[in-house]
Formats: sequence, structure tokens, C-alpha cells
Amino acid sequence: MNGSKLSSTFYIIFFILVNYSSTVFAQKNIITTAVPFMLYDGDARIAGFGSIGTVSNEKYADAGTWSNPALLSRRKESVGVNITFNPWKNKNLNANNKLYTLDGSIIYSIDKSNSLSLHGKYFHYGEMTIGDIYGSVTGTLNPYEYSTKLTYAHHFKNGFSVGARASFIFSDLWGDQIIYGTTESHPGKSIAIGLGWNYDNSFVYRDQVDCSWSIGGSLSNMGSKISYSDNADKDFIPANLSIAGIITPSFKLSKSVTLQIDLAYEVNKLLVPTPPHYKDTTPGIDIIIAGKDPDVSSLQSYFQSFYDAPDGFQEELHEISHKLGFEARFILLDQMAISLRQGIFRQHETKGDRKYRTSGIGLEFRGLTLNWAKYHYFKESNWELSFVQLGYIQTIK
Repeated sequence: MNGSKLSSTFYIIFFILVNYSSTVFAQKNIITTAVPFMLYDGDARIAGFGSIGTVSNEKYADAGTWSNPALLSRRKESVGVNITFNPWKNKNLNANNKLYTLDGSIIYSIDKSNSLSLHGKYFHYGEMTIGDIYGSVTGTLNPYEYSTKLTYAHHFKNGFSVGARASFIFSDLWGDQIIYGTTESHPGKSIAIGLGWNYDNSFVYRDQVDCSWSIGGSLSNMGSKISYSDNADKDFIPANLSIAGIITPSFKLSKSVTLQIDLAYEVNKLLVPTPPHYKDTTPGIDIIIAGKDPDVSSLQSYFQSFYDAPDGFQEELHEISHKLGFEARFILLDQMAISLRQGIFRQHETKGDRKYRTSGIGLEFRGLTLNWAKYHYFKESNWELSFVQLGYIQTIK
């Protein structure tokens, strides 16, 4: 088993566990990559808001830490820190299989136009038992992955902002195991970059309602392929394109209470090759009958991903996932806020069939924040994902 198959086998098994066992085998042409944890929600606020992170209310100075780097501390001097714990619970796993994600970040504004953040994410898959082809147990694994990210954002006076991010990715799925007696595995490593932009503006509706809006986009996880063995085969990391928009009307309910409502929509597309259709031939000989050869460089894959689907343009459209987010935020005396969040995530049946509703609650008092979120799957699932986040953000000027 070569390096590419090593990681593919691991992630396909994990994908089947995470998704719905009753439907996953009916799906076709699912795009898999290495280190999919790079796309998982790391922030409880974003998770409750339909997993939308490409745009955000400018109130959230740390928004650029995760998806779109251009959102970092827009026109404000801020300093802050936060940490999120995300347990993955499954009733079919034993007590040793404790899956969870830890996510933390620090933000710092150099001035009102320039900001920095340092972010780290750790994903632990829990203890896994491995065996040989005869069914005998040969050992246990404790796979884990982590990433570190350094983000910089610059904000122009006309409402336009840009950001850039550098990431280091480490993935240890198999330890130093020798798989199938032939291939010695090792941790995978990769370096990636991300780019983002955002434009925001405001208007007054009928001279009564203050409204702000913004649009933004980001390119994330653009970097080198990752390998889990000494051979030449490598896997793509999940390069991703996202575009989104948000509008926020504000209503003055009284002298001390303001209601803000965020409505957002986001689309996402992986920028990695779509698996082609192969002709059944002699084992080891692959003849493509539809689609494009996926054995290309990372740079070429970013462009090829828009026209390589074997079933044509319709399949390319199926590769776009859709997100909706809603947040109602009650601000009291400009010092305390209570937020209620809902969202929807939808992925086409042939590309993973992930469909879920999100809910969340946020509390803020003088910069101290507490956020909670949970996924609610539309189809029966053994999984339960929740998020808890504690943070502190202070606006200096």
C-alpha cells in the first residue's frame, strides 16, 4: 500500500464513520483529501452561525483568525485570546475513542490598519486498534493532527481589507507502523498559505434602520501535497474557495437596548481534482474514460478543479456546498450582549451528503465571551458535535 493509499484508507474509513452509514455507500465520486480537519469549524461562534466564517459582523475582532484573514480587527485596535473545545461523541465507539478538537488563538492590532493573529488547532482521533489480514490485533494507534497559523490583515480607509496567512500542518495517522508488511509510514507535513479580501459599507433604510453589509472571499489551504511514506505518492490538502455576503440591520429598542440581526450566505468549493471514471482493465493499469488525470501539481489542481468533473458542468455545481447563517444579538448598555444563532449547511448527495442545522448561544460582558454551539443532523446519525469557547477581546482604541 503506497503513501497515497495509506492516507486515503484512513480518511475514507473516518468519513464513513462520521457520515450516515445507511447512505454513504450510495454516494458517488466523493472528493477526499488529506488533513480534512483544516476545514472543520474551530470556533463556536462560527459553528453556530451555519459554519460561515468568510464574512462576519465587524463586532467580532477575532473573526479573521479562522477562515478569511481579511476580517481580523477591522479598523479597531484590539487584543484578545480564545480557546475552543469540540468533543466528537459517538455511541458506537468505546470509551478509549475520545475524539476532540482543541482550538486557540491570540490576536493583536499593531494599529487601526494592521493586525496579527497566531492560531493553533489540535485534532485527536482517539485510540484505534489495528490488525493484520488474518484478523489478529497487531497494536494500537493514537492518531492526531495539528496546525499553526500566522495571519496578517491590512485595512484600507475605503472599507476594503485584505489578509494573508501562513500555515504549518502536521499529521500523524499511522505512527511508525509498517502497513501490510511492506510500507513504513511516517507523519505527514505540509506548508500552506491563505489569502482573503473583504469589503464593507453601510446605509440607512428609510431614515430609521442602520444597516451594514459586507462581501468577502478567501482562498485557504493552498500548499504542498502531503505524504505518509517514503515513496513518491502524495495527497492533496483541502485547498478551498469560499465567497460570502452578510447584511446587518440594527434596531434601537430603547435607550439601553439595541438589536442587531446578521443574515449571511456562503458558498464553498474544494480546489482539488475530482476523481475521474476509469475503465475496468488489468489491475495496476488505469485508463480514464471521463474526467481528467488527478495526478497533477497543487498549482494546476486549483484551476483544473473547475472543469475536471467526469459528469461535466452539472457535477461541478454539485461540488459547491451552501451555508446560511442567522444571528440575533441583543446589546445592553454597550457593555453586555446576548446572541442567539441558527444556521444550515448543505452538501450534495453525491459529494458527501452532509446536511445539518446549527444552533448556538453567545454571552459577552466587557470583552469576556462565552460561546456554545451544536450540530443537528437532518438524517439519523450516531455522532454528536458540540463546541464550547471561552475568550477575552479588548478594544484598545
